[in-house]
Amino acid sequence: MNKQLNTYLYLLLIIIGSFTQSCIHSFDFEENKANDKNSTNLSKEQINKAFDWDMSRQISFQVKTVENKKSMKALPLVAIEILNVENEAKIISGTTNKNGVFDGLFQISTTTKNVIVRTSFKDTVVNISNGFLNCVFSTENVQLKGSVISRSRSNSSFSNLLSNYEFDNNISDSLTSKNYSQITTGKWYFKAGNGSNKVFVFRKNISNDYVLKMKNSNNDMWCFQLVDNITAGEIYQLEADAKILNGTNPSNFYVQIQFFNNNVSATALSTYSMNYFSSEWKRKGIVAIAPSNSTKAIVTLRISANESNAKILFDNISLQENPDTDGDGIPDVNDQYPNDEKKAFNNYYPNDCSPATLAFEDLWPYKGDYDFNDLIINYKMNYIANANNKIVELRINYKVVAIGASFHNGFGIQLPVSPSAIKSVSGQQINNSYISLNSNGTEANQSKAVIIMFDDAFDLLPHPGGGDFINTTIGTQYVSPTLVEVVIKFNSSQTIENLDIPPYNPFVIVDGNRDKEIHLPQMQPTDLACGKLLGSGNDNSNPNNNIYYINDDNMPWALNIPTNFYYSKEKSSISDAFNYFDSWAISNGTNHSDWYKNLSGNRNAENIYTH
Repeated sequence: MNKQLNTYLYLLLIIIGSFTQSCIHSFDFEENKANDKNSTNLSKEQINKAFDWDMSRQISFQVKTVENKKSMKALPLVAIEILNVENEAKIISGTTNKNGVFDGLFQISTTTKNVIVRTSFKDTVVNISNGFLNCVFSTENVQLKGSVISRSRSNSSFSNLLSNYEFDNNISDSLTSKNYSQITTGKWYFKAGNGSNKVFVFRKNISNDYVLKMKNSNNDMWCFQLVDNITAGEIYQLEADAKILNGTNPSNFYVQIQFFNNNVSATALSTYSMNYFSSEWKRKGIVAIAPSNSTKAIVTLRISANESNAKILFDNISLQENPDTDGDGIPDVNDQYPNDEKKAFNNYYPNDCSPATLAFEDLWPYKGDYDFNDLIINYKMNYIANANNKIVELRINYKVVAIGASFHNGFGIQLPVSPSAIKSVSGQQINNSYISLNSNGTEANQSKAVIIMFDDAFDLLPHPGGGDFINTTIGTQYVSPTLVEVVIKFNSSQTIENLDIPPYNPFVIVDGNRDKEIHLPQMQPTDLACGKLLGSGNDNSNPNNNIYYINDDNMPWALNIPTNFYYSKEKSSISDAFNYFDSWAISNGTNHSDWYKNLSGNRNAENIYTH
């Protein structure tokens, strides 16, 4: 395309009046003339028009908790977490409702076939089938590692149901066997035997603090206390400080609570155990729900017979009924915001450990060089829920990682709610005049809430001098990205059905031209984008058929990768850097869905940017 033809087309557009003034300046013919090049080997004959280019999928889930699988009596207020099976990174957390059900939606990589579901009862690997996760848990026999408690016991204002919990006196007794029918409330009992089976339970002054020391010799050993006046259906939080002395297997030390009816010599109605203490003092806790007909409980400190000559110290054992500092109905040990009644649970995309990546080509509506490094953004979203599992706040942490272009691009997201649903936005990086904001921080003149994160990527990743671009050319100076957090607060809590789930609708504003936006494939532009540009150049958008931001080879200008993405070096197309990218696209996402991961054969290392 020569300069004379460019000029002719430009004049023709003015004459026919098909574009508003705001749309005309969005065409930069000289820039596109030099870069109108697609170096991939893909073509529209190879790629299905219906391919969505999505590397994550939406999962519906339902977790149900019951007292036992015979009665199926629902258990409300049970904390649930859904975690990545590979590294136990957290994705979703919440609590069961009055029907014992926790349900909703989350977004996860298409390569993930199962997840960990964690309850107060146990961790279980659960398969995802046809985009749905469904499981039922009962409390008949519970064993778990327990949660590390960061706060000290003294911060709690709730009464301790245990006596002598600091072991500062000798209110104790011994039994020749673990015979609960012989014990009364108000003191600790320990199992005693003869010869090598003897267990030693005594006070020991360590750092001027009295603690309990237990030693084992080839037999199970217990120290236990009876708790009366248990209320069926109530939540009980058990906490303990413990330290292993001999460095033995941490799985063989237990703190347990068992619930009984009036007959404590009968089989326990339910048992909750926590273990995995360490060689350093750690405070750990679990939450238990007293089952139907329970009136008493036994708290037990135990060493397994598998640990010959093992020694462990215990201190500050506490049992509290429904401990809830902020009064939101979620016990402190399960409440991720125990001092804030408006918040309770964190929910992440993609998870709490690693970020997702947005990769853009910025020459839309022209193809460009398809190296997908014109703008690289790493990000993680935390949509914070209250005790009713409704969203009250959205936190977006992001870094501008690379700029493989000369355009001064901006970036924002569109949420599927009205701007009036937003109470406030903080953390935005806006330094230019082309963005207008409402008083609550949303962008003005939008029917849906649009949050502009930044208006110029170069403000967040300054050019160091030398070389054309930033963090895309091997051998040039590397610039360390800056972590930025944007906090979006809602006027009222939002259901997942209303707010939807991340990544919502992220987009780039091209080079300060507010009417020129680049979105993920099949995502609609905002109200301020110039609709006349859709279908121009190499863009094959057709709003009448709900087709957006796909070029004439059925390929996108933006990709969302659900992990930290190691992107192409400058002028190396994504197909040259990732050996199975083409195969994945041609197969409609069926083959090599893990093409972007650091697995054998996936990457052509010489075409991946490194520093």
